[in-house]
Amino acid sequence: MEGTCPACKPGFIGPMCNVECSIGLYGVNCLQNCSLTCGFSGHCDRITGYCHGGCQRGWTGVRCEEECAAGLYGNNCSTNCSLTCGNPGICHKVTGHCNGSRLSGWEGDMCENECSVGLYGVNCLQNCSMTCGIPGNCDRITGYCNGGCEGGWTGVRCEEGKRYISKQS
Repeated sequence: MEGTCPACKPGFIGPMCNVECSIGLYGVNCLQNCSLTCGFSGHCDRITGYCHGGCQRGWTGVRCEEECAAGLYGNNCSTNCSLTCGNPGICHKVTGHCNGSRLSGWEGDMCENECSVGLYGVNCLQNCSMTCGIPGNCDRITGYCNGGCEGGWTGVRCEEGKRYISKQS
């Protein structure tokens, strides 16, 4: 007998199996790498590989090996994406930002803000008509005028001028 171990327990290496795995390694003979998506990148339990400090945003699982499922984001994928994103409930797995599109009537990175009065449509980029019954006041989604149209105007967005026919005697 030479005083060496035939096989070390997980988390240890060396002839006497008394040297702990280096940071970033775990398992039998310390041959496995800790996940780079651990909360502290590459830091994990030397025996199990479970991440210390949880996972980075957008990842979940004991070894932070699973990306957030569609509709979830953030720390441990515990937050629901906004239902006002262009694809309702679908967002960036880390930030929660709507992936470039929003439903009509909403704005903001996470589609969290209703259009301000006077604006409507996708990303709130359209101006309400100044010929609405209440000038500049319209439905934030459709742009339809609230309160009808000013005199001389018609249409759902008060965009059509009325034609007057004069009576000739």
